[in-house]
Amino acid sequence: MVKNLLLAPGTLLNDKWLIIDLIGTGGMGEVYSARQLNLNRDVAIKVISDDFLDSFGEDESEKEKNLQRFRREVQTMSQVRHPNVLQTFDYGQTSIARDDAEVHLEYIVMEYVPGSTLKFTMSEEGFHANEQQIKSWLIKYFLPVLDGVQALHDAGIIHRDLKPDNILMDGDIPKIADFGLARSFRLKPVTQSLDIHGTMNYMPSEQFIDFKRADQRSDIYSMGKILFEAVSGKTANGKVPFKEVGLANTGTPFLRKLDQIIRLATAEEKEKRLPSIEQFRTLILEAIQETEAEAVSKPAEGEGQIRAARKIPQWTGRAVGLTIALLLLVIAVRWYMKGQLLEEKKETHLPQELSEERGRAPVSAVPLKDLPRIMMSEDGLMMVRIDAPKPFYAGAREITFQNYADFLNEVKEEVTVEKGVVKWNNEIWLLMGEGKEPYEQIIYEHNRFHIRDTRYAFHPVVRVTWYGATAYASHFRKRLAAAEELREALLYLEHNTASLKKENNELQIRTGEIKEWVLNKREQDKTGPGLRPSQEKFPYQSGIFSKQPSLEKAHVEERFPWEGFKDVGFRCIYDPPLGKK
Repeated sequence: MVKNLLLAPGTLLNDKWLIIDLIGTGGMGEVYSARQLNLNRDVAIKVISDDFLDSFGEDESEKEKNLQRFRREVQTMSQVRHPNVLQTFDYGQTSIARDDAEVHLEYIVMEYVPGSTLKFTMSEEGFHANEQQIKSWLIKYFLPVLDGVQALHDAGIIHRDLKPDNILMDGDIPKIADFGLARSFRLKPVTQSLDIHGTMNYMPSEQFIDFKRADQRSDIYSMGKILFEAVSGKTANGKVPFKEVGLANTGTPFLRKLDQIIRLATAEEKEKRLPSIEQFRTLILEAIQETEAEAVSKPAEGEGQIRAARKIPQWTGRAVGLTIALLLLVIAVRWYMKGQLLEEKKETHLPQELSEERGRAPVSAVPLKDLPRIMMSEDGLMMVRIDAPKPFYAGAREITFQNYADFLNEVKEEVTVEKGVVKWNNEIWLLMGEGKEPYEQIIYEHNRFHIRDTRYAFHPVVRVTWYGATAYASHFRKRLAAAEELREALLYLEHNTASLKKENNELQIRTGEIKEWVLNKREQDKTGPGLRPSQEKFPYQSGIFSKQPSLEKAHVEERFPWEGFKDVGFRCIYDPPLGKK
């Protein structure tokens, strides 16, 4: 639960940065989506948390040390320009009024990436022996991340906290983020306390023993653990950290080579570890080439070449020829995978694909007694538990223009924009119009969706069709409400607003005059997270719930699912996976 946010939505920092919404919280601060007004672009702003500094009590030296680390993060990030590393735009300081006192803030302005993280390209169960899936993931995601790590190392920077959650996904482009623990050999180091810094499952032993001993090989260890997790599944919490890991199933030549690479990358003694990211990348390409390309003969050394990988390779004319062949192979594999993805899209409906096919981890079942009263959904919105015969969570307010624009940017490669209309296949999702009316706030410029006037960013999004509302909901593993569910949710919110806001003073609730898309008559067996109702029922299932102004006068009007209205929005429902009591 998020309480006492440093910055409320609508706050203007230094007359330039308009705060839109909270993205998340981390070890050192809070991250917000924002709008840079003078350049009219979306950004992310990381603010060092007042609560974080207060956690050090009256130890001013500890506070100053962590402020130094925060400032160093800015300097570190600003040194690197690479497509697979999050870009830093600015750094600033300001003061705001809070609880009748002036609070000093320091912040970093960064590239805004609205998508998920590398974790969502992986599965909790792992790829296991599915070689084609492993190779696809390596080429599409892992090798670009290695490129980003290489750029950091070339700049003399060690990240020291590489993990799937710290690699953001801008569409299909991974971007390394969160440099709070990064160390640059070009910058003055910060005195370290005895605290443990990093994430245990991805941390090598030398970093645990002495944080300052971490070097490039420490990042290599972390990348080896990420690769191991992608193939074998999520590392169990009880598993002993810092150890070398390897694959349990090595029944094919490719898996045997991959196992050797993982063991080399995660060797417990860093002197026995792969010496460079460049060598890590080369061995992966060799493993793919030697098992995929029949036209290129295997090196005479065979697996001995991998066993010798701890030594820096001596490049020869033969190695250069092999490199050229490898590059040609990568291009061919990329074209092959692109064709495979296009074939899959012909058979898979977008919302189901977005929620299931893109590797989102399954949600664990929760006993009814453990369900929180207020939860945050995958799109970062607060939802309130409604204790119906079968409990569900309802959005405390409608989806906003900013929420919907963020969603469209996540799926922008899948949709088309024609004459002010956003479509997926032949489905109309949003009627943007000419962007002149107050209800036409989402615009499309420079291959990205934006809010025309940021004063409307938190207003309920309108002109979204029933198709578009359902697509948004299923993308975030939610659904639209049935009419009777929405009625029950609004009744609960109206009667409990005071207690809910006392429990979470940042919770925004709207229950006034309402016109929202609903499932007119919901079929329980055909809808739910990641699923869409049977299209044979239209317009039977698509309706508009109107509450003007009281629930006693509420009614539902059947409408076609491709219609969009200037006064109709929507909110989402989430069905928690219930386990045993």
